[in-house]
Amino acid sequence: MQKLKHTKKLGYIFSLLILVIVIANCVKSLKEIKPFEVQKLLAEDHPIRESYESYAKKYNDENQVFILFKKSEKFNSRELSKISREVSKFLDRVEYTRNISSFENAKYVSFDKTGFQLKKFIENEKISDEADRALRSELWSKSLISEDFKSMIIGLSLSNLIPEKKKVPTVSKIMDLVNKWSSENIPNVEIHYLGTEVANYYFTLEMKKNQTVITPLLLLLIGTFFFFLFKSVATVLWSYYVIILSYALTITLIVLTEDGIGPYSSFALFFVLIISTSDLVHFFSGLNDTNGDIEKTVKKLIKPCFLTTLTTAVGFLSLVLNENVPVRFFGFYCAVGTIGCFLITYFLLPALLRVTEYKTKTSKQLSLNASFIWKIIENHSRKILFIFSALVILFLYESLTVKIDDNLYRKFQNYHPMTKSVDAFSDGLNYVGSVDLLIRDKNLSGEIISQKNITLIKKLEKDLIKVQNVSHMKSYSQMDDYVSSVIKDFKNSEDLILKKAFLDLMNTYQVTGSFYNSFANELRTVLFLNSLNSTELENTINEIKKITGNKAYENLDVEVSGFAAIRSYVNNSVIRNFIKSFAFSFMVIFIIFLVIYRSLKWATLAILPNILPLLTISGLMGLFNITVESNLVILVCVTMGLSVDDTIHFIYNLKNSLKKGLPLKNSVENSLKETAKALIGTTSVLVFSFPCFLLADLKLFVQVGVFILISLIVALIADFLLLPSLLLKFNLVGRVSKGDSTNANHNHNDSKNLV
Repeated sequence: MQKLKHTKKLGYIFSLLILVIVIANCVKSLKEIKPFEVQKLLAEDHPIRESYESYAKKYNDENQVFILFKKSEKFNSRELSKISREVSKFLDRVEYTRNISSFENAKYVSFDKTGFQLKKFIENEKISDEADRALRSELWSKSLISEDFKSMIIGLSLSNLIPEKKKVPTVSKIMDLVNKWSSENIPNVEIHYLGTEVANYYFTLEMKKNQTVITPLLLLLIGTFFFFLFKSVATVLWSYYVIILSYALTITLIVLTEDGIGPYSSFALFFVLIISTSDLVHFFSGLNDTNGDIEKTVKKLIKPCFLTTLTTAVGFLSLVLNENVPVRFFGFYCAVGTIGCFLITYFLLPALLRVTEYKTKTSKQLSLNASFIWKIIENHSRKILFIFSALVILFLYESLTVKIDDNLYRKFQNYHPMTKSVDAFSDGLNYVGSVDLLIRDKNLSGEIISQKNITLIKKLEKDLIKVQNVSHMKSYSQMDDYVSSVIKDFKNSEDLILKKAFLDLMNTYQVTGSFYNSFANELRTVLFLNSLNSTELENTINEIKKITGNKAYENLDVEVSGFAAIRSYVNNSVIRNFIKSFAFSFMVIFIIFLVIYRSLKWATLAILPNILPLLTISGLMGLFNITVESNLVILVCVTMGLSVDDTIHFIYNLKNSLKKGLPLKNSVENSLKETAKALIGTTSVLVFSFPCFLLADLKLFVQVGVFILISLIVALIADFLLLPSLLLKFNLVGRVSKGDSTNANHNHNDSKNLV
């Protein structure tokens, strides 16, 4: 007796020791948060990514931060002077900030008999007529202020020497300083922020929120649900034990693979928490059914749960085929977490329960009236099949109306500061959404800023500005035109010499660095767009390529680059990635069904109810005009992997009953009784987890959670109603009438032959 107590005590100590080590590792790993970088959507050796990284290095767009001050009425020159002067002053003292651009230091070109001069736009808190004309020129329009004078911009760059870990704190400090100053000095002015590092800041906040708010809440809801289901504190604690181990396994894998946690991998952790509950619900439900017999429970459930783990892992692993690297890793992490949970639940947990002498507590669990369900199926199978067929047709039709729009600018909810910033920068400024063109001389020995090339580029830009979606542009040739306009009153042979000398001076001091790279011998023209829609972007890029492909510009090498190039590629790859991942997932799961059931008929029967949840997702997206982005491939593959779990458990029990010679009616009733508790329980976990999805600020997070919840409920209903109706209607295992013993005997034989 003393030895048993000693063993039990050691079991608890061993379990607790593992948990402490795991939690310590989790806390350490969760501090390693990686910033979101758009180029990392693609593999390191991908040509689009390599081109973008080369572009970003030359023009430093990645490190730029823009601050927008917006009023409902016009800014006066005094307000513009005060804001730009005081904000520039304290921002200049922030470590790692460089190249602050505002009315305080921006200067326009003036020319008279004494030569060129650089003048401030605001002198003595006033904007002169000359400065006003310059401000409204093509070169300066929508750069410092909107045309209606209601939105003013201050821009800055973060130093290239800034350490990775300092970027988010620096952006946070900039925001805090500006917000504090504005609340004290200009309370009626809205403040908005934009830039890659601003997006990184918000993504980092979202990841921290996932781990510090949403994850603890999810664990609380899961624990509450398990207590409601099993009425046992010990069951809740052991469930937490398995969940935390699975979570820790996934975190360790993420940190080893990526050296930190990113937005998508953070999302994977959340999914692993939910998925890990499935095996636990089945395990503890089985333990209740066997009155605490651990060996019997494991023997009964290990095979079907292994099969469901396999199909779920296949659904996730199909994402590995995706060209979007974060989605690829998301699938891999979730697959490993799913497998890890199965191994912990059916190998480690039983051993620990034996050592600690765990005692099950009998409780009334979720159940179905199997006889009532069968009567519905038997009496209304035709109606059931009609309703499901109508839903298939409806959702199939709506699926055809779904539009693709992987808008990397709008990943957050409409109420989020980032989304509001995008709207504010778009309103009147068209500052968000641009196509960057890199222009080179095809004759490599030719100088791109030669007068001949500049003249040709001006002609090209006149054609480009006519493209419907192009709002305005910024380019080196505008500087050339601007300088020409300044000296237009001096008609003599020295005009060109003066202009060239001035531009050469500006190039030497890298004043034109945003649009001219002398080392690469290339110019950059930025086309700002009216619409952020992906379809509009694709049409715009195609029109640009058509124009630049004109024979008139054959001496110019024009490349679509920058953020638009990556966004265009990602958008075009959505359907391609979906087809690859879905085809792989569908094919492998169907093969698994063939191996499990050793029958083409049963494999086909098992796959049919799982098509409806997929159509439900795409149909609802079409019905509610929700655009498709990278969420489509995640939604479909995850749903495919999860929804088949219920089917496997149901058919596994159904076939066992048929093997015993029971008629279809009794087999269905037995299968419903055997699986209802666990299947309803696993689906209910998502229902209980639903509030967590609504707390997220990322649209992807919310959409995936909501649609998977709906699709799994549809899958459960399809397994309980559609599957038996198909069996009955098409006489797949014989039809049994009440009291018809001859038909029943015939059904026994049919069942044996089928199985």
